[in-house]
Amino acid sequence: MMIYGDNGGATGWLIGEENRGLNCMFTMMNNARLLVGVQGVGIAERATQAAFSYAHERRQGKAPGSNNIQCRIIEHPDVKRMLLEMRAKTAAARMLCMATASAIDESLRAPDEQQKRKAFARASLLTPLAKSYSTDIAVEVASIGIQVHGGMGFVEETGAAQHYRDARVLPIYEGTNGIQAIDLVTRKLQLENGDTLLLELKQCEDSVARAEKAFGPSPFRAVMARSLATLRECASTLLTAKLAVSLGAANSFLRALAATLACGYLTNAACEVIESFEKEQTLTYVNFFTATKVALAAAHCEAAVACASAIIGAKLE
Repeated sequence: MMIYGDNGGATGWLIGEENRGLNCMFTMMNNARLLVGVQGVGIAERATQAAFSYAHERRQGKAPGSNNIQCRIIEHPDVKRMLLEMRAKTAAARMLCMATASAIDESLRAPDEQQKRKAFARASLLTPLAKSYSTDIAVEVASIGIQVHGGMGFVEETGAAQHYRDARVLPIYEGTNGIQAIDLVTRKLQLENGDTLLLELKQCEDSVARAEKAFGPSPFRAVMARSLATLRECASTLLTAKLAVSLGAANSFLRALAATLACGYLTNAACEVIESFEKEQTLTYVNFFTATKVALAAAHCEAAVACASAIIGAKLE
């Protein structure tokens, strides 16, 4: 039972400025949204580790080059694909959350006010991406983890099913991922008159150019260039579109933007890594993530913007 005051009623104290309570609440909510995104990264990482461990131990069938010896399932090409997808997606979500946390830190500790203001705008842009994309990734990665385990993934003994259940609530609370997408297209795209988004896309473009200079030409640069061009065009369309059209394309735009920026952050990380094995691993994640996620997300976004009127006009009975 809750008691709000016994004799004379409850007493309330004003915290902060009058009529600024909603602003204070959103400060709390934005921090919570990043933390939910980080929770998604944690579950994705745990599911990935469990899947790798199981794939190293489980023996079944004969992989190419196994000399008719029953091999570990990690040697099968399709299992390798699933494990690589889990690693790449988890790494991308982690980089997105780290970029958001870095922007928040800079908004609080930058040496001058102008730098703080720009960092705050960047943090505001990235927060819905970190929360929404990282939690979606957690669900996807946990689901793949069950698939790697096969039938054992569907029982409680391995813990794979628990990871999926834990991840599934994340896109729902602290603002559903649909709400995050609406926040992005109705409020965050307009930050600094659109300059915040354009600057982030430019930095992503610079990271790709830096990687090509460091590691040589790669097909992923062309994919990233197309994705960046698509995002600029779609953002321009959404900024001037009717509200209903923007809402119809919001989720697809968020996923394409998050995937592209995360890939840019991952690319920059590959340039920073000194140890050769880690550098090679990170580049593998970049190439795989670009081919499987960025290209598809950008194409889906372009189609969603073009078909938004049909989406919102659909009559569902």
